[in-house]
Amino acid sequence: MGLVVAAALAVLALSALVYLFMRNAQDSGSASGPTSVTLGPSLSPSTLTTGSPSDETPTPTSSAPTSPATDTATSATTNTATDSVPVPVQTTVGVVQLDPSLVNDSAARRAATTLSAFFTAITEQRFRDAYALYTSAARRRLGSYSAWSAGYATTSYAGITLTSTDAGTGGAMTAHVTFTSHQSPRDAPDRASDCLVWDLAYRLVPAVGATPLRIDRVESDAPTGAKPFHACP
Repeated sequence: MGLVVAAALAVLALSALVYLFMRNAQDSGSASGPTSVTLGPSLSPSTLTTGSPSDETPTPTSSAPTSPATDTATSATTNTATDSVPVPVQTTVGVVQLDPSLVNDSAARRAATTLSAFFTAITEQRFRDAYALYTSAARRRLGSYSAWSAGYATTSYAGITLTSTDAGTGGAMTAHVTFTSHQSPRDAPDRASDCLVWDLAYRLVPAVGATPLRIDRVESDAPTGAKPFHACP
């Protein structure tokens, strides 16, 4: 009887050992086996990345404002329009209006420079400055400075237009000019008009200095037999 009990206990102990051994083996297999991953509808294998959490942080986009496409187009249009606008050519030189045919004529502009200086000096009663624009030969023909300047004591000019020019030799030229003078009737050549319209031709010759030309002679530009002036309308 004692032997039977001992044998039964031995069988039970052996069964317990076998059970423990098999349980441990099962647990080890479960821990090292493959784990399946189920991808959601928005994921694919190409979107899965590995790395540290910082690698998965989205790159922030720049918050700097960008110019709208319309602004760029407007700027380009404005620049193109500005570049295509020609610079207007001046149609006057000082107080002298140039005839359209003379606007791009450099010789006419030189003549207008002298004439503008002359008419402006008379109007502003700077008679010495005006007298200096004559050549020495012209000053001799004009007589004394005091007598010449007295004749312009009440004179002013307006509407001065250089209508045409004729080239001469050695840089000389003739400038055809129309203008209006205002003066006391006693200083007018007809001794009666306070306003006169003139047609004169100024012969200009080269000179050294800031003003390129000097007045050498002043002649009537009216038709033969007609006076170079008439009363204002």
